[in-house]
Amino acid sequence: TNYFSIYASEANCQEIRTDEDYEFARVWIVCVTYGLAVATFNTLFPLWVRPEPSEEFECGDDEGQVRGTGSIKKVDSNLVSELHKAREKVTDPTPNLKKAQEFLRLTSCVDEEGQWRGLFSTSIYAMSDVGGIGIELYFRLLRVLGIAFTFMAILTQPITFFSWNGNFVPDTGTVLSKITIGNLGRVAHGGVPQENRLVVIGCQAEDIKVFTKIFGYLDALSVVVFFCMVGYFRFKVVPTEARKDIEDNLTVADFSLEVEGLPRFISDQATYASKLKEHFLKRMEAAREHDNKGFLTALPHEELDPPRVVEVALTRDYGKKLGMIKHRAKLNRLKEIAEQKDDEKAAKKLEKQIEKATKRLGKKASGDELELPVVRAHVIVGTIKDAKLLQVHYRFANFGILRCCQKRAQRFGDEGKERPIRVQRAPEPSNIIAENQDVPKIERRVRRAVMSLLWLAAVAISAGLIYVTSSRARASNSAASMVLGSPTCDSGSFPAPDVPECNVLNMTSITNDVGRKSNVLNMTAITNEVGRSLTGADRDCFCTSKGYAGVLQEAELRDDICRDWVTNAVKGVAIGVLSSVIVVSLNAVFRQIIILFAEWERPLSVSYLESSKMVKVFGSQFINTALILLAINYNGAAIFNGDYSDFERGWYAIVGAAMVTNMLINCLCGSFAYLGAAALQMVMRCCCRRRIKHQEELLDLYTNAPFDISSRYAAVLMTCYCTAVYSAGMPIILVFAAVFMFITYWCDKALLLWASSRPPFYDISMPKKASTILLFAVPLHLIFALGMYSHLCTFPSEPLGGTLASVSSSYTASAGSGGVTVAGQTDFIQRVTLESTWVLFILLILCIIAGGLWLVLSIVGATFGEFWKFLVVACCPSRGAKVAPTATGQSNVVTWDRAAPILIKTQPAVSYKMSAHPDFAQVAEFLKEKRTAETTA
Repeated sequence: TNYFSIYASEANCQEIRTDEDYEFARVWIVCVTYGLAVATFNTLFPLWVRPEPSEEFECGDDEGQVRGTGSIKKVDSNLVSELHKAREKVTDPTPNLKKAQEFLRLTSCVDEEGQWRGLFSTSIYAMSDVGGIGIELYFRLLRVLGIAFTFMAILTQPITFFSWNGNFVPDTGTVLSKITIGNLGRVAHGGVPQENRLVVIGCQAEDIKVFTKIFGYLDALSVVVFFCMVGYFRFKVVPTEARKDIEDNLTVADFSLEVEGLPRFISDQATYASKLKEHFLKRMEAAREHDNKGFLTALPHEELDPPRVVEVALTRDYGKKLGMIKHRAKLNRLKEIAEQKDDEKAAKKLEKQIEKATKRLGKKASGDELELPVVRAHVIVGTIKDAKLLQVHYRFANFGILRCCQKRAQRFGDEGKERPIRVQRAPEPSNIIAENQDVPKIERRVRRAVMSLLWLAAVAISAGLIYVTSSRARASNSAASMVLGSPTCDSGSFPAPDVPECNVLNMTSITNDVGRKSNVLNMTAITNEVGRSLTGADRDCFCTSKGYAGVLQEAELRDDICRDWVTNAVKGVAIGVLSSVIVVSLNAVFRQIIILFAEWERPLSVSYLESSKMVKVFGSQFINTALILLAINYNGAAIFNGDYSDFERGWYAIVGAAMVTNMLINCLCGSFAYLGAAALQMVMRCCCRRRIKHQEELLDLYTNAPFDISSRYAAVLMTCYCTAVYSAGMPIILVFAAVFMFITYWCDKALLLWASSRPPFYDISMPKKASTILLFAVPLHLIFALGMYSHLCTFPSEPLGGTLASVSSSYTASAGSGGVTVAGQTDFIQRVTLESTWVLFILLILCIIAGGLWLVLSIVGATFGEFWKFLVVACCPSRGAKVAPTATGQSNVVTWDRAAPILIKTQPAVSYKMSAHPDFAQVAEFLKEKRTAETTA
């Protein structure tokens, strides 16, 4: 009777009824209705999910009409001319604001007509026109994750609601801890075990074990939703869109070939490009002859113009100093600007820097560029069909053993010294990092290994700084000392030795007269007068039992009895929030350091560089944000000396609240920081443009910042993994994750279309790697969910009944008869066979099996995959080499002359010449003191 009367008093009810449940039914109906409404809105929102365009246009007779998706595009010759002029060296130093604004427009992500793209009118499927299939899949991944987290939040929202109505978590002054499962149910009084406490809604109560079973099922269902959506994206969307991108969208790579294995020198090195051009003209004729004989029956037959090689761009070996040459060229450019401005002081300073750079370059900077060794070549041919014919013609060169048996006619070099070459589809010109092309493969591998070690050292340093900061926040909070006097609830708490224990149910009471201690006075019965007589730790325990809300609402407690306690509590909360801000700030600082590490690896492509940045930044941020916080508060394994060895209720008050705070800051600050930087750039243009005295500086001011896609991917992965680790116990994080994806989607779309320079055309490497990493978040979530949902006090649940229960009992009995210590095994079996955890455990087993099969298939693929590829190219040489037919059944022959004007307008680079690369365009004039002949034919 006393037990229920306390509950009734806390709920302001005459009595608590357990034979009625309409209050609970009302809560479930509201949750279901709200969930259906949000799910419908999220799925059908026209600005979030837009239909894929199905209309195709074909190459016709009109100039500039090419194959692709969308509407028919025609050439605007004036726009093309303006774009060429914008890339040329500035001859008139007089600032021209109109030209600068036009330069900004032409170098940004404008449409084919040179107009700014609309935020809402630009479909998600049209983002590939901006930055390739990699950009489109990035936004599609954001959409998939946003929808997945929304449905997961809908499924688990009852957990948040019922937790909010409890009072089980220690009150540490943060509201966020009250929406964790550590707050589920109300504290039991009158000697009732805490694992038998009740969940109270209104004036009705229900055993907590009824809800924990349902909540376990809801969490398991939400994990299945996440796995299905991410798995569909990884194994269906990414491969399909990659294939469609090659077949449907017109790019420079459709006409281009990458040639490797070339001899570094030939007898007449200066004519290397022209001889290679002649070689490929002959090979195209041979490839067409094979086609005319019906060797490639899948390719259509028609009369074509004579074979044509549009461009042969040779990659020279600059002795790994092209980056330094580029730096010196930038200094030369700045020196010329300073001279035109009559700034002698700046010119002399730059002259000294140029001399130092020249000395560092040494002999490598001198000499004729045409005499440098050749590393590889990129060839652009006249038609897409010729490019595909050559790929099939050299198909066996992709295998090292068969390359040794290559026909002499297919090889290249001086007569009698021909070398077998490898010909394959080339990457996009803008995806190539020119200054890294002459770095040997072995050196790149060594650099990656060294950078991995340095990355680990940087992560250790940042983790140490965060550990110190978080430890200070932990020391300011004493949630571990707030015990209930129950071994089930308190056995996993290890407060610091100098922190006195505070039993909030049966506190030690001190009388005014003799200071006699008594263990029978319930904490809630202590009056303010008695509390005033307490001192030190006893008074702090008295104030803690009243709770932060109770102390702040009562003036006598707030301003007199508990004033010092409130002051210390506010400091503790402030230190906790400051710790979260420091974590976010350190992540930003070390992100820049890690980016430098990734660049030092000297990768060949922008996609690989961004992928390396993505993985390293994600790993460091996840460790700093999620794992360090976990390690600081963990007690066990002989090296960790935290406050908790299990998911106690106090753990949610400290770790859970801090993690929710981190995720909330991450949700609100990530994308808005990029928006703030873009807004600052616009303000700088308005304030500084009148003070600029040279057109080159004005163009620099009116050049948008690049779109940092690797940091975006890293932030997405970090958010998903932190959500996976903690969302089982803190379902509100799923809401934050969904909001993060929504905000990131629209902010990044606006930044890309309006405030970023035109990005390279990324391939599928980043979305493929990111979605693969996301799949491993599922077993990680299941492991932590099993620990959180099997705690006997915080999340009590009944043992599993039926057949599975008998299997569990027989295993425990057989383990106990083995003659060895099996306490850990028995405890594990008991925890994974509860009504709240058995489904999660089965899902974890399935994930382990799936991961094992994936590993086996990867090993088998690495062993027999090359042999399978050989059989495919030997038996089906035309596989993947088809040209899409038109509606009339005739083949669509796309020539370079028709496609080039459109490619100039829609892509950042349409040539493999170094001088045409976006990174070298403005300094190409200064790459050498004396201009040498172009290295291309």
